[in-house]
Amino acid sequence: MSTEKTSFSTLPNEIVYCIFEFLNNFDILKPFVKQIDLTGNWDVSQSVLKHICETTEKVKVNRYGLDLFTNYRFPQLHSLILVDIVE
Repeated sequence: MSTEKTSFSTLPNEIVYCIFEFLNNFDILKPFVKQIDLTGNWDVSQSVLKHICETTEKVKVNRYGLDLFTNYRFPQLHSLILVDIVE
C-alpha cells in the first residue's frame, strides 16, 4: 500500500465528477469562495455565512453590511472594498 498523497487538482475529471455527485451545492462551493460582494441582499444561513467569512480573501461591502465585521471573523482577508459608506 502506498503512503503517497495525491493532490485533489491532479485527480482525473471523472473521479472529481463522481465525488461531486455526493455533495450539495454549498459543499462544492465552500472551498472556492475567495471573494464576495456583500453590497446586495444576502439570504444565507448563519453557519454558511460564518464559513464564507472565514475563507474569503476579498470583500466588497456597503454601510449596511459593516455589521458583519463585528459579528464574524475574516482571518484570510487581504482586500476590503468599501462602497457608499458616508451618507
